[in-house]
This record gives sequence, C-alpha cells and structure tokens, in this order.
Amino acid sequence: MVRWHEEMDALGRVLACTFPDLDGVSPLAVLGEGFGSLVVETAGGVVFRIGKNSQALEGYALEERLLPVLQPHLSVPVPEPRWLMPSSQQFRFGLIGYPKLSGRPLRPDSLAARDGRRIAADVVRFLYDLHRIPRDLASAIGVSGPPDPRLSNAEEVRDEVMPALGDILAGPEQRRMSQWWDWFLEDDRMRQYEPVVRHGDLWDEHILVDHSVTNVIGVLDFEDTAIGDPAVDFAT
Repeated sequence: MVRWHEEMDALGRVLACTFPDLDGVSPLAVLGEGFGSLVVETAGGVVFRIGKNSQALEGYALEERLLPVLQPHLSVPVPEPRWLMPSSQQFRFGLIGYPKLSGRPLRPDSLAARDGRRIAADVVRFLYDLHRIPRDLASAIGVSGPPDPRLSNAEEVRDEVMPALGDILAGPEQRRMSQWWDWFLEDDRMRQYEPVVRHGDLWDEHILVDHSVTNVIGVLDFEDTAIGDPAVDFAT
C-alpha cells in the first residue's frame, strides 16, 4: 500500500511538470484500470487515461479528433479532450485528459429497484443521434470502416461458441443451435446493413447517470468508434 501511494505521488509530480497549467494535481484518485488504460482523477477534477499499450495510444489520438466533432450532434455530453500526450519517455503509450463529467457509471444493480425505461430511452436516443452522424464527416477525421461484409467473422464466432455451449446444452438443444448457425450463415441478408458511426464499446461502465439513476447524462470511451454495423452497439 505504501508503495502504491508513492507511485501515485510520483505520477502526480510528472503530470504537474508535463502540464503546468493544471490546478491541484495531487492527491490523485484512481478511478479504474482496464486492459488499455489506468484512469486517474486529479484533485482539481481532471481525468487522465494513461495508456498501457499501443492500441490505447491510437485510441487517444482518435478521440482527440473525434469527440469535438461528435458533441454538437449528441443529446448527452461526452469528454472534451484538453490534454494529450503522444508517446514520450514518461508515458510510453501516451495519455489523454479531460475535465471530469458529472454523474456516475451505470450499475446493473442500481436499476434493480427502479423503472429502467427512462434510462433505456436515453440510451436509444444517444444511439439514434450517433448513428445519424454523416459517415463522410467521420471518415474525414480518420474513423475507420466500413468493413467488407463479405469478410465477416461470423464463422469464427460460431467455431468459438459451439464448443463452449456443448458443455452446458443438452443434445437436442445443441442440434437446434447448430441448425440456427447453419441458417444464419447461409442467409446473406443477415450480413447486410447500412453502415453507421458506432460507439463500439457501449456497456454500463461507459454510461453516466445522475445520482437518482433517472437520466443518462454522459457517455465515455470512444476509442473503438468505427463505421460499421449498428448492431454492434446494441449487442455490447
């Protein structure tokens, strides 16, 4: 624990030196850590996502270009990148910083005792707005896609899913599932869609709600934004 505090103190000093315009850097609060980033908040209310791999570095560069373009089209706030550091001696995989948005991440257990229809309606509204953003606008700032639907990885998904289901499904259920996959893969209509600008990683941790869990008041983490199948956003 002592070493962890020392590491956070050292990180705070590096951030203060790197961005002298910041007010109140230390003490840092750790908000979370995932595959790509360590997320910390400064005492002054700035959130920094510090990259852990090259994929995160690429995502931060995309967000810096993308988020200012998206915001005017959306019904809820998204992060406003103000501090960006590419790969450097201090931060090998870069970092991105923005004023912290209000609200808290949506938790499934917080909806258990509430009517979630208002939250669902807000999420649908966000997706409706996002998916209507012109593709050429997103392409112009380097958003990738759309993929060739003929290169769908549906066969790979089937090959990964079916063995796992074999451990939990009875014989008749396995056969029905196998038949469903055959039908799905043979029907070209199942791979046809109108490409849209999609978030790509829209799960509860990236949806901010008010403290009464009544409204969606922000959406985070647009590193995986691409032009592609809108179903990806509903599936995540």
